[in-house]
Amino acid sequence: MGYRGERPSPDLYNKAARTFRAKFPDLLILLTTSNVSVAEADPARDAVSCILQKPVPRQHLYRVLIDLAPPEQKGGAADALVFHPVNREPPIALQGGRKLRILAAEDNKTNQLIFRKMLKYLDVDLEFASNGIEAVALYKSF
Repeated sequence: MGYRGERPSPDLYNKAARTFRAKFPDLLILLTTSNVSVAEADPARDAVSCILQKPVPRQHLYRVLIDLAPPEQKGGAADALVFHPVNREPPIALQGGRKLRILAAEDNKTNQLIFRKMLKYLDVDLEFASNGIEAVALYKSF
């Protein structure tokens, strides 16, 4: 979920975050923004698992995703996370018999491409939604 610090209505972000949290209490919600202080002060802050400052460095994103993964999936992935030449390492896999599944709500195709490339070396299932309504529908079938 991205947040530009500008809302079409004062309650939109609050309502969206709280709706997701109410419907999907175990869902991890990561928010990327260029204005962390605005997002931190938002009344819906408690509905978001983690706020990341844009641009998000790849290694920081990896660390956050692995830290938020269920304990049974972490295994040695956290130890395997090292700074490495990007094109030389095989994907970093989490344990537990199932890939980490990521549903990203992003309307900008360029941002989708960048995010997909950032996650290229993590062994994850990645799906994109163009908006929040599509994200809810995709989450139900994901």
